[in-house]
Amino acid sequence: MFDATRAGFSDFARQASPVRPVLRIFISSTAIDLSGYRDKVRDVIQGLQDPVPIHMETFPGKGGAPADECAREAAAADAVVCIVAHRYCYVPPVELGGDGERSITWLEVDAAKRAGRPVFAFLVQSDIPWTAVKESDRLNTEPPEKAAEIVKAVQKLNEFKAYSASANWPSSASPLRWNSASTSGTDGLRKRGGC
Repeated sequence: MFDATRAGFSDFARQASPVRPVLRIFISSTAIDLSGYRDKVRDVIQGLQDPVPIHMETFPGKGGAPADECAREAAAADAVVCIVAHRYCYVPPVELGGDGERSITWLEVDAAKRAGRPVFAFLVQSDIPWTAVKESDRLNTEPPEKAAEIVKAVQKLNEFKAYSASANWPSSASPLRWNSASTSGTDGLRKRGGC
């Protein structure tokens, strides 16, 4: 079973400011391939003393640019949990608040880091078998004229993994990775080697 103490959430929750009675923890990830993991992280957060998970499934429809809204939510949260696997995610264009290069998940993590929020990044281990769709799978399912776009997305995904692995860890937390062989729970979470 996933141990919130190992992830540093319990210590973080105890150190929360008494002025703010409820911690808001933002969950950031791709949606389609990681919905089961998002649900498990949400359940762990809800099982802690006071935190409330903030995630895309509960966002109200707003009139602003999606990237700006998501970044604002991540920066306003008390902490961010980021889950990264093999999909890069939606890249919002400039006219929708993005930069046309970074995924919305990357923009959320970046907004949290700029706001000084702790980021708990969970990265899939590269040696674990993965049955969900990968970004590179698009090379076999999309037209050949999309190949350059797909290769760029795979490259950006690798850059984002490196960026999120260097997230501003709270002093009480350790970077973790999970064993993605099962979506039945988060019991496969384990520390990154060398930490």
